[in-house]
Amino acid sequence: MNHVLPTPPAPRSWGHAKIRWPAYPDDLGTYRETGVTAQTDMRFSHLSCGVVAVATLTAASCTGDLRREVGARIIALEGSASILRSPASPSESATLESVIRPGASLETARSSTASLFLLPGALLQIGPESALRLEKLALEKDGNATDEAMERTIQLHLAHGTLDLVVQFESNPGKCRVSTSTGTFSCTTPTTCRFQTGPSGTRITVVRGAIEIENGGGNFREIEAGFFTDGPAAANLQAIELDPQAQKDTEEVLQMEQKLLRIETHMRKISFPWRQL
Repeated sequence: MNHVLPTPPAPRSWGHAKIRWPAYPDDLGTYRETGVTAQTDMRFSHLSCGVVAVATLTAASCTGDLRREVGARIIALEGSASILRSPASPSESATLESVIRPGASLETARSSTASLFLLPGALLQIGPESALRLEKLALEKDGNATDEAMERTIQLHLAHGTLDLVVQFESNPGKCRVSTSTGTFSCTTPTTCRFQTGPSGTRITVVRGAIEIENGGGNFREIEAGFFTDGPAAANLQAIELDPQAQKDTEEVLQMEQKLLRIETHMRKISFPWRQL
């Protein structure tokens, strides 16, 4: 069954800059394109981590639920990064296809980026000098369900740096969550966004979908696509089209989105070579 995602906004003219919004992908986030264009300093994963996760769940009994905690996999790496498996363990060098399990942290060096496949329909990239901890990552398969039978749980903590996130599925509040030193945020719809956090606070730029700010007590406030905020208060919302830096961030996020989805497409074709999308 194909998952139909909302139509993206039309191209916008922001001052002297014009950002073209690529069409949304189809079929769980895959473009109808072949191959991957690889930069000389970038290496790509040729293992299908998503298929393994889905196959594990598919093999479960069709009469009950199955919940499985899984690991994220590095699918692209530029420069260098290190993994800290636990607070008491020494750091180790990250490599292409390294697996990051809940409780572990990934930190990039200067001028380095790392891209991760989290779960089917969820990918991310962290920028230079960034630190991300994977707090929770799980798949739950309802064997009795025929529609949206797979529930995904993602909980991330961005200690510092930049996090670009692509989520292509709907979820309940709190199931797809990112926390920083200034607040906790959730995605409940297909969303593409950027988090930047440091000593001066957290900036959130929403390119597609929406981000909900968790205010405690089950209350949420929303940041919609086309807006950014420099703090957890929704009152600080500003339009991307009025801020040159936000426009630049949006262009970078859209390029990142296309790159990650093309890698995902390539992974799926290797696993199913007879399937032409």
